[in-house]
Amino acid sequence: MLVQESNIMEVIKRIKKEKVVALDFETISLKDKTPVAMSFACGKDVYFVPLKMKYFMNVSEDGLNTLLIELVQHELVFHHSAFDLQVLANIGIVLTNAPHDTLIISHILNENESHKLKDLTAKYLKYDMIKFKEVCGTGKKQIGFHDVQDKELAEKYASDDAKYTLQLFNLMYPQIQKDKMFIMVYGIEKELLLVVNDMHLQGVPVAKSKIAKVRKTCEEQVENFKGKLDYYMADVNLNSPKQLKEYFIDKKRLPIHKRSQRTNEPSVDAEVLKKYADAGSREAKWILKYREYNKILSTFVPALQPDDEGLIHPHFHQVGTTSGRFSSSEPNFQNIPAHDDLDIRDVITAPKGYTFVGADYSQMELRLAGHFSQDKNMLRIFQKGLDIHTETATKVGCPRSPDAKTINFGILYGMGVQALAKNIKKTRMEATQYIHDYYKTYPDLQKWLVKSRQEAFDNKEVSLLYGRKRHLPDNYEDLSDWQKGGVLRSMVNAIIQGSGAMIIKKAMVLMHEQLQPYEAHIIAQIHDEVIIMCKEEYAGQVQSIVEECMIKPTLQLSVPFPVDSKIGKTWKVIH
Repeated sequence: MLVQESNIMEVIKRIKKEKVVALDFETISLKDKTPVAMSFACGKDVYFVPLKMKYFMNVSEDGLNTLLIELVQHELVFHHSAFDLQVLANIGIVLTNAPHDTLIISHILNENESHKLKDLTAKYLKYDMIKFKEVCGTGKKQIGFHDVQDKELAEKYASDDAKYTLQLFNLMYPQIQKDKMFIMVYGIEKELLLVVNDMHLQGVPVAKSKIAKVRKTCEEQVENFKGKLDYYMADVNLNSPKQLKEYFIDKKRLPIHKRSQRTNEPSVDAEVLKKYADAGSREAKWILKYREYNKILSTFVPALQPDDEGLIHPHFHQVGTTSGRFSSSEPNFQNIPAHDDLDIRDVITAPKGYTFVGADYSQMELRLAGHFSQDKNMLRIFQKGLDIHTETATKVGCPRSPDAKTINFGILYGMGVQALAKNIKKTRMEATQYIHDYYKTYPDLQKWLVKSRQEAFDNKEVSLLYGRKRHLPDNYEDLSDWQKGGVLRSMVNAIIQGSGAMIIKKAMVLMHEQLQPYEAHIIAQIHDEVIIMCKEEYAGQVQSIVEECMIKPTLQLSVPFPVDSKIGKTWKVIH
């Protein structure tokens, strides 16, 4: 139904009869979140509200506000609320009650499937929704949604987003309600939607002068290494695997370390170039350096360019991975290097009068392994406050760093003899002995790893903290034995990583509320780390709140989970 200024009050009377309303916005673009149309569904009715449409009679700003004042009184449902909540914020509405999100519900029920609205609608409701390109075209001929002339098509496309979001919610939410554990997981994820929205709105401060310095250094280094490579490898395309093979293997007679699985031809990829560089090849070293600086220049420097307020607004995805861990994009914080020459993490700088509080868990994954496996030696080490890397080094007879660290994490995540030998630069025989001694030291951990893989195979799923599930992929039976082994190992990884994600998410929900009186905000989440920005005068109180909230979700576990926290003006200082 088309909403016009004349029938708004009639529509509001209809909305009042329903408890749940699905809401969706069409915007100028994905980046420009100015709303050009709104659609919502309640009961069996679907409404389309033109706002800045070229060929419609648009509802006024006052009319939109009248509708929204009523809508926000209801239980709202979105699909991918991270987008729509930012649209609402752009027009001055920040929700205080967490909405429902069918994308999040879908991820909880089955993390392996596509969570796109159109894919879910096709799979569960047997309906193929109209695609954006069918409405707006593609390529150079693509138009904005607000320029669509076909009124019926525009209304149908937008209304379907709300209509099928509501239908999916009515189908999937009862499945959440049937399982007490799912209710617990959804409670955390649902409340986290408001936390993530606040992160998107706050942004991350960047020092413009510092990112300019990084850009200049990268440009100089790219030109430096490109000049050397052009002189010594003038006829070689650095992006051509074939030409790199011809130069290093055919011409320079360097050894073959690897072959392509597809063609069986010798490979000169980044791993092989690293071996050549370590063996003294200056050209290989220059190529790696050229690529390193060029990647920072082309990927991270543009993503770290601040707006007029000195902020960047990364996208944080609370179910960005199958394990449930956060991921981020524009930029991907996980991939920003701790580069010694560039100090790239130093560009994230708190403005005058403010500071950062950074906090992360110490050896979280190994502590979770100790809790789940109940290995007596691991429990003893953590409960007595000893260092597990030092203890492992002593028992297996290797240096603490980096070998013992590699062994601890590698074996936990299913690293075999060959991979371990390669990573710690030992022979297969030495690596085999390390693994033998490791399992002799932590026998209950070995039993738990074997048991968990078997349970994943038998039950087609594993359980994480708070009752979250991780499921075998639907195509598991079609995989090769080698692929199946990798999937089962990843299922064990998910118990650890997914449980860690739930702990961090719970901690973020707890601290979000407690930080508000101090005008402090979570601005980023990276791996096991949380970054908060606050006024300098409140830094001590904020640090205490953050530590307390991060420890609280771990108190029922078998080992302590100490939190490392720092106060500082840049990400580099607190990391």
